[in-house]
Amino acid sequence: MNQNNVEKIYHNDRIYLTVIKEKKESTLKENILSIFSGLKYLTIWILIIEYFLLVNIIPRTPKNIINILFLQVIVSICSSYITYIHPKKQVVKLYNRTLILEKRIMYIFDVLFHHIPLLFMLYLYYTKIYLPPNINRKNIKLDLTILIFISLVYVYINDPKELYQISYKVILFSLTTALLLFRI
Repeated sequence: MNQNNVEKIYHNDRIYLTVIKEKKESTLKENILSIFSGLKYLTIWILIIEYFLLVNIIPRTPKNIINILFLQVIVSICSSYITYIHPKKQVVKLYNRTLILEKRIMYIFDVLFHHIPLLFMLYLYYTKIYLPPNINRKNIKLDLTILIFISLVYVYINDPKELYQISYKVILFSLTTALLLFRI
């Protein structure tokens, strides 16, 4: 974005949030494109999939629950690294807006969009898979073909290293940790 063509439309020093937008007039089309440009973030993908699970567009089968839980664990580990271990500002670039998240607002976004959905998936796991006595847990395994497909499509469309400013080592660490948690 050219510095002369942007304006700061919101800034708050207490929660460390800045929103910058292009100076041109916002139309409905540009606002919709801005919303859809958020689809480059894996968190949004997982939240949409979880919503589809919640409203039963994706059936709440044990296999679907475990696969979505696996993806949510990966997102949660990576977001924890970005927010707490290697904290710096996170720049969220949308179509005609840029959000700059720092300190407190990163913590709030992390909890709201990464850890609360993880808790929801853990709740579903325990109520639909772990606790019911009639479930044969040994037959419930991750569908690695779907998970690999989602991962490859995501990495093909977006470069996580550039998008999140983290190395591939962190991504591989989160993947390995999730695989160990799921005993694969």
